[in-house]
Amino acid sequence: MNITPNIAKCMSPEDRKLCGIGDFAGAGASAIIGYKPEDMREAESAIKKCLITGTNPRLRQKRVAKLNKTEAAFLEWSKANYRIGDPVFYAQEITLQLANGLRYTPDFVMNRKVGYVAAFEVKGFMRDDAAAKLKMAASKYPWISFFLVTAEDRSLREWNIEEVLP
Repeated sequence: MNITPNIAKCMSPEDRKLCGIGDFAGAGASAIIGYKPEDMREAESAIKKCLITGTNPRLRQKRVAKLNKTEAAFLEWSKANYRIGDPVFYAQEITLQLANGLRYTPDFVMNRKVGYVAAFEVKGFMRDDAAAKLKMAASKYPWISFFLVTAEDRSLREWNIEEVLP
């Protein structure tokens, strides 16, 4: 994209970064004073084009699951103890939509070849909003078995696994 210094002066620093252009000498907040209307129109057009075509695309990369100590210990325990049906565990990779703008991501989803799907929520302690989301997910997705997992003790070797009913 051919953006001249005069057009760049009409753009905010965020817009210049979005369009993949560096700072021009004199371009900044003070440069907007004394701009030409045609330069401003071209700058707006360039910004829209950058947003639509993605000149500097902001792709969402697959994020790596960030497990806390309790979740990591349960994952290791479950991989060792759930062996029937060749289960596959997905850590924080599936997000369920519960309502308009309300989402729930279980800590782990286990899928077996026989079609059984289970979602595990590992908690050290339970807040009210987390409990409500878990109950709502269980009622909205009845084909998924939801489980609340808590550690028996601080050693993280024994687990309480309770099924969450819809």
